[in-house]
Amino acid sequence: MDHTASRPGGSAAAFALDPLIAIREMGKAHEWQLYPPMVLGRSSECGVRLDNPCISGEHAEIVWEDGRTFLRDKNSRHGVWVNDARVSVVVLTPGLLFSLADTKLYVVSARMVRARTAMIPYLGWGDSSLSHIDHVVLATIKRSHLVLWAPPGSEAEQIARLVHEHGPGAEQSFVEATLPDDAPGQQALLERAENGTLVVHVSANAAAPSPDSPIASELRSPHHHVRIIAITTAPRRTGVVQVLPPSTMDVAVATLSARPADVPQLVPVLVERHERRVGRGPLAAADVVSLLRQSWQTLEDLSLGVMYLLAVRSRDSLRDAEAVSGVSKSALQKWLASLEQGDPAAHRPPRSRQRRRP
Repeated sequence: MDHTASRPGGSAAAFALDPLIAIREMGKAHEWQLYPPMVLGRSSECGVRLDNPCISGEHAEIVWEDGRTFLRDKNSRHGVWVNDARVSVVVLTPGLLFSLADTKLYVVSARMVRARTAMIPYLGWGDSSLSHIDHVVLATIKRSHLVLWAPPGSEAEQIARLVHEHGPGAEQSFVEATLPDDAPGQQALLERAENGTLVVHVSANAAAPSPDSPIASELRSPHHHVRIIAITTAPRRTGVVQVLPPSTMDVAVATLSARPADVPQLVPVLVERHERRVGRGPLAAADVVSLLRQSWQTLEDLSLGVMYLLAVRSRDSLRDAEAVSGVSKSALQKWLASLEQGDPAAHRPPRSRQRRRP
């Protein structure tokens, strides 16, 4: 096997050289710009101030020496921890996860900011989404295995592809399939996805792979050559999840209808995305209101709704809207009339003949 993704000088090396930007607290909206030298601790004088009684006034410091950025413990009582081991000093690298006492933080790089920006529309802006986004971004950069607990109608497939596209193995294979029960089938999938990403769909009644199966062996390997993303609606801790290593990131994906507070923030994002494609000028306020009134199931549905309305309002032509959306003029007219009347049946737009992704 040609394991190029993990070779020095390959894409993994490029990620290691990615410029460091910030320190972020896991699962919180707390982020501090990285500008060594700086001190981390509980004191109000610290550049990274952490409100935790277990953290010392001046707990640790970040310094720049010999072309590298270091985190050093300042003789704190509860220490600096990396991978469950107490350390006195550690080199900061993109995605490094560390703890001051029991407060978890990680190092943010430029690529991680771009990955986070791409993930947010699919995972949400709310407090409950922050931890999920952090875990997905870390899995993306560190090439960790990932489990997406995904109810029907969620955006799990799009998230899996974004993880691949923003990660170190982006130029390698992306393979999506149902997990085979037999060893030859599993081996064939691993070979197809070598150095890249394998997305397996796990059913609720799927049994755990046998300990000597190819998938289980790959998951146990400390230097795995295939990143495995499991998309499952199965109860937690069942099936394939039983053989996942402790370092696996574990994320719940909610449908858009389960997080309606995100829709007002999604509409302007989608308007900007589609304006170049379907016309000029902003979406009218009345149209934005009509979009916010609906109970959208997926981001793709909302995206299609924005695209249709932009096509109709910006160009004032159902012919243009039909060409852009792949939906007949009569179906568009009926849907727009229902939307304007506040008909609950209009919460899902007509389906495109050529299925488009947002």
